[in-house]
Amino acid sequence: MLIGSKNIVVGKEIEPGYYDIIALEGHSEFFGRKMRENTTLHAVPLWENNRFFVAGKVELVPPVFGSVIQDENSLIIKNSGYYVVGEEIPEGDYILMKPEDDTCKVFVDIKNEKQNESTYTIQWDREISQPQGNAHIHLKNGYQIFVMVEDQNHYVAEHAKLALEKRNDITIENVFRLDLKTLFWQAE
Repeated sequence: MLIGSKNIVVGKEIEPGYYDIIALEGHSEFFGRKMRENTTLHAVPLWENNRFFVAGKVELVPPVFGSVIQDENSLIIKNSGYYVVGEEIPEGDYILMKPEDDTCKVFVDIKNEKQNESTYTIQWDREISQPQGNAHIHLKNGYQIFVMVEDQNHYVAEHAKLALEKRNDITIENVFRLDLKTLFWQAE
């Protein structure tokens, strides 16, 4: 479905569901996110009576699953958007790798199985604070991961390229110890 600049009410102009949002013009905007042409937001949930504004022109299409690149020990998330553990990302312990390009801004929010509570929130943004290192996370089936990577001009990055390295040696004790180190480091 093609949408030009207008306000949308889910359930009236569009059916509720998950959609890949693809910018068709160089300066499009969806839900307040600036997007360049051919940039994709992956599997965005649109619920009954949600209201949003589109500036420019975007296309809403059924999500293309399989956009996460997997090899034996790592996953690469290519696009900003929403991912479900157990569907596109296997359950397990991971290290979320801080991108090498420190000019981009990264926000990751991981919700529990009911999707009503954040279990982890990670933000790397040089404008707010000195970005911390890699993040150790435990993902369970049903968790939903929201990833937003923006370039230095505050546009959704064309390719997020956010890496999750599979860890088999992480224990609850190790994660707790790492989290305490981070907590004390922030307090200094």
